[in-house]
Amino acid sequence: MVESRMSSTLSLEYEATFPEHLDELGLPVAVTALRGSESNRFYERHGFVYQDEAEWDINYIRQPRNHSA
Repeated sequence: MVESRMSSTLSLEYEATFPEHLDELGLPVAVTALRGSESNRFYERHGFVYQDEAEWDINYIRQPRNHSA
């Protein structure tokens, strides 16, 4: 049970910094999520925008923010 709580804590800490890690790349990031998956809400919450979809998948893209070269 402790391991599960640690994993949840680490996940929440990573989620809090997820957008900043993407912005450091300075590139658009595209992801695909399985239709009906919890990951869809995660991506939308972090600025990914619906791009298109297929029978089983939904595709998102996120443009970098505040990136200075």
